[in-house]
Amino acid sequence: MIKNMNKPKLLITGGSGLLALNWACAVRDEWDVILGTHHHTIKLRGTSQYRLDLDDLTKLEIQLDEISPDLIVHTAGLTGVDLCERDPTLAQHVNAEIAKNVAVISERKNIDLIHISTDHLFADTDSLYLEDSVPKPVNEYAKSKYLAEKWVQEVNPQALILRTNFFCWGMESRQSISDWIINSLEANKTLQMFDDVFITPILADTLALLAHELVANGVSGIFNLVGDEKVSKYEFAIRLA
Repeated sequence: MIKNMNKPKLLITGGSGLLALNWACAVRDEWDVILGTHHHTIKLRGTSQYRLDLDDLTKLEIQLDEISPDLIVHTAGLTGVDLCERDPTLAQHVNAEIAKNVAVISERKNIDLIHISTDHLFADTDSLYLEDSVPKPVNEYAKSKYLAEKWVQEVNPQALILRTNFFCWGMESRQSISDWIINSLEANKTLQMFDDVFITPILADTLALLAHELVANGVSGIFNLVGDEKVSKYEFAIRLA
């Protein structure tokens, strides 16, 4: 693989996901972006693709030697809450064991790492949570993501772990929740949204730019990188409208 010597190299795992694609669009002018994929083929202007073997520690180390990234953003994961509930073993493997593999190799190779966690760790309705708030995961998705945080910190204390809840643009083949809301409203459809589920959403572009700023300043550990306002999903839809 030929490295662009004019730009630092960024590897984003889960490269076919919405966060990875929006992240790539936000930083591709300043970074040489490689979208690490597993099953899917992705073509995005200003980026390249590399098929990663995240399950095999030895193969992954060889691949990272070949790519030689300056920074890894680990977005790969199993996000379907229902699927995680049906198959907790798969959830733990994809969300925690693979995250640990990436953290191990990034620490071994002295590569900066941003690990994307979740805001699903808290089940109560407190106004806002702090980084030292005690997580209370209530489903298998949240449990697997919390385990990932613990393992990543254990094997790579220099990693930046971001708990977040983002919204973004989708693709023609895969809508984001904000796309779905906007497109439904444009089609004059009536939507039913929760008024008892609360989020602190941040635009994916803003998330990416702030995360890079944190890395540039040598920040590590767990950070809540979200919007500064708590809204229900109903209120979120009203704001979009």
